[in-house]
Amino acid sequence: GGYPFSFKTTFRHPHVGGTVAGQPIDWQAEDVAAWVWPFDLRSLHLTTSGDHRLAVGSGQATVHTDALDVLLHFDTAGRVSSATVGSGATIVGLPSNRAVAFQSASASFDAPAAPPQSDRDALLQFALSATALKLPPDVELLTANPVDSLALKGTVKGPMPPAPLKQALAAWRDQGGIVDLTTFSAAQDPLSVLGRATVALDADLQPVIAANLAAKGLGPAVDLLAQ
Repeated sequence: GGYPFSFKTTFRHPHVGGTVAGQPIDWQAEDVAAWVWPFDLRSLHLTTSGDHRLAVGSGQATVHTDALDVLLHFDTAGRVSSATVGSGATIVGLPSNRAVAFQSASASFDAPAAPPQSDRDALLQFALSATALKLPPDVELLTANPVDSLALKGTVKGPMPPAPLKQALAAWRDQGGIVDLTTFSAAQDPLSVLGRATVALDADLQPVIAANLAAKGLGPAVDLLAQ
């Protein structure tokens, strides 16, 4: 529906399965509305809410969201070149009856037109943010209160071959791949931090981080940790 001002459709209870980077993916959701504008056929808008079930490899999660908006942009070959995601209040259910919740969140991803040829070239640019982030009860930072805000922005640099995830990450690491966090910030009363960092992978594919931080409220935070 919607013609001639837009092309709209609704996918009833979509179920998508497949493989991404060698990992099996399975997603089931509530109804998803989709539309494109006639003057911009390379941009696809998706909206949904309610319950979603996602399995990646052996990991499974359930998601309940008040609202989820996705905007996908495609290049001339039909590949996704960028994505923007915005979410309202959301609860993510994890195994062992654990859960993560947040009041709002956003994410954006942007892939360059040409794949990277060296470790100086961008593979992916990204930005993530969340507010009122509530972690599982067994994960406590300074206090059990929600994290007031969390945001990070950066670039994944270096070529990564199309291969199963572990092999792809090892090849990316061996070619000098890094994640350049140009800025990140977090706040949980009484502490707030702001900084930048570089993330690489060691021989066991574990992250190695070098960071430069500025902190406010460090004194009260140290007192809390001492207690």
